[in-house]
Parts: sequence; structure tokens; C-alpha cells
Amino acid sequence: MARHTTTGANPATNVLQDVYLERYITALRKRTGVIYPLGRKGTLPEGSGTNTRWQYFAAPSAVTVNVAAEGNDPGDVDFTTSSVEGTLEEFGGVTPYTRLLAKSGLSGTIEEIIDLLGYQAGLSVEVRTISEVDGTSTSFNAGVAMSASGLLQSVQTLVNNGAVGSDAAGGKYVFIGSTESIFDMIGEGNSIWNVAKNRDIESKLLMPLNDASDSGIYMTSVRLSQSIQRNTATSPDDDQNLLIAKDAFGVSDLDTNALNPSVVLTTPQESVHVPARNRGTAAWLLYFKAKLADSARVVKVLSDATGVGA
Repeated sequence: MARHTTTGANPATNVLQDVYLERYITALRKRTGVIYPLGRKGTLPEGSGTNTRWQYFAAPSAVTVNVAAEGNDPGDVDFTTSSVEGTLEEFGGVTPYTRLLAKSGLSGTIEEIIDLLGYQAGLSVEVRTISEVDGTSTSFNAGVAMSASGLLQSVQTLVNNGAVGSDAAGGKYVFIGSTESIFDMIGEGNSIWNVAKNRDIESKLLMPLNDASDSGIYMTSVRLSQSIQRNTATSPDDDQNLLIAKDAFGVSDLDTNALNPSVVLTTPQESVHVPARNRGTAAWLLYFKAKLADSARVVKVLSDATGVGA
């Protein structure tokens, strides 16, 4: 990231920038905890262009032919791979602030601005990723209200496609739904809410929210207005919830050299373009790309939207 030059007149700027960067990264990480961790990470070292590439192995078939004779070599097994590529996109924002705010604001005001920049950056990553994954061609219409039965049938779709649970969720499928869809299922009652939770993965469904330790699916809700897409082009309006398996999509790894997120605080005293030096800026920047890899590994679960929990 950019660094200010440390001089006798400004001896602690490098240290200050590193402290702000740490706060920014911490806030960003907290906000990228829903869908970003489920993606296959693609690296992009510096000097390697702007395309991020992800490679996936297809699941192998069972070996059903006995070795011809004792001591003979088994037959060759060919694994197949597929790859997808995506061109990096650049995101960022600049927040101007006044010298008066810096001088008269409550203690921690500038630090809170940095926290908000990190939140905004993380939210941007999440929303951009959900928007990309929402492009899946596999869908299930759960009907008037989201139901445990509808979610179970969506899980069965992934099972039939040979998709397995995400490593990031402990081997579980991940349902990212609007708050409305989550509460629709809660409202069905406890006996339905815990559908077949002690059976095999094909039948395991739901545990109470935030307790997925013994179920086949991990559930999380997100703010509809900032994440889950809503189809308003046709009637009825549908919340486009997502059920995600392993290797459904790729994301560029924010930790690789070319992608390190950065935050820069320019104090009013350092704003040489401002004649009175009475305005400063706080800015964030990151490079990122999300790419849907396999529609068979993510189901768009449609449930009619009534506006509750939007």
C-alpha cells in the first residue's frame, strides 16, 4: 500500500498508517464472513496480469473392475479438470473530512471512520460475490413461503448433482437466505424445523439458527437490501436465496501480493491540494473478482417475498 514519507516534521506517520491499516483489515474481515469464505481462492502474484484463474477437479468414478491377476498393476485412472478465469475489478471509496472534525470530534472519531471504510470494503466484497453466484442456472421454487420441505428438496438437488458440502462450513451445505425466509421456516414449528436431523446427509436439514453442529446444512441470514437479490421483474416477487456446495464459485484471494487491500489517511496538514489545509481524506482500495464456476453446485431457492424482514 502507499506509505507517507517519515520526516522530522512528521515522525510517526508510517506507524500511524500501519495502525489504521490493521483496523481497516480487521473490520473488512469481520464483514466478509458470509459468502466470501465459501469460494475457492485464486491467487494473483504481482506482475502476472489482471486475470485470476481457478482450477477444479471433477469427482472421480468408482473403480468396479477387479485387478486382472494377483500382482498386476491396477488400471490407469484419469482425473479431469476444468478452469474458469475472471478479470480483476477495482473497488474503493474516498471519505473527505474537515480539520474541525479531526480537532473537535470525540476521541476515536477518525478511528471509527477507518472502521467504517473496512466495513464498506467487506460489504462490497460480499454483495459483489452474492451477485455473481446469483447467476446460477439451477433453481428451485419454494412457493408462497420458504419451508423446511422446500429447502430439503433443494438440498436433494445438490446431492443428485454429486455436490458435497463446503469445507469452510465443516462439510455442510450453506443456505444464505433473507431474514424473511429464515423466519418463515422458524414459524413452521419445532417438529418441522428439526426435520430428520439424525439421518444421513441427504435428509439432514435444519437445527435452530446458529446451531448447525449436528445437521447437514449451515444456515445464515443476511440483510435483503444489501445482499440477497430480489426479483421484481415478474410476479410474484421472489427472494433469491442461495444454497451453496463446495467449489461452486471462485474468489480472488485478498491476501495475495497484487490484491492486498489498502487504506490511506491523508491528514489536512498533508493535503497540499487544499489551499487552507482544512480538509483531509480517508480512502480504501482493493482489487477483487468473484466468478461462478459450476451452476450444478449452487441452487437459487426462490420464495415469495411479502416484505417481512426486508
